[in-house]
Amino acid sequence: MSKINADDLIGIAQLYNNEGREVAYEFISNKGIKYPYSVIKRMKTNPKFTYNKDTDSFKEQSKAHSDDVFMSMQELCSPVSIEPKIHKADNRTEAMEKLIQDLLGDRLLELSKYITLESISKKIIIDQTSLKSAGYKVITH
Repeated sequence: MSKINADDLIGIAQLYNNEGREVAYEFISNKGIKYPYSVIKRMKTNPKFTYNKDTDSFKEQSKAHSDDVFMSMQELCSPVSIEPKIHKADNRTEAMEKLIQDLLGDRLLELSKYITLESISKKIIIDQTSLKSAGYKVITH
């Protein structure tokens, strides 16, 4: 059993409009689909097409609606092609350096809450009470 993809749906819509419903059903059946009505029903609910009951025809939408807030199931499930990056090694090292800088910055920020360095008087002021209440242990050697 084969599947009908989006390109086939466009062709089926054109065939449906030009040759009629029976020819479209026959074409779908020749593709290996047991129930051709289900494909036509899918086309009627597909956002790429507009079905006109009066003329019994499909019209392809030229552009997606810009005011649509949510993505359709076809947009969510469509395959996405991802191109490989050329500078993969360079990006990894840059990303690793950025990560290390962020981690060191976070640690220094945490330490600055409890420890103050005074370079002029050569003193280190440690707030042991706050350290202990935050769950740290102070060990000197």
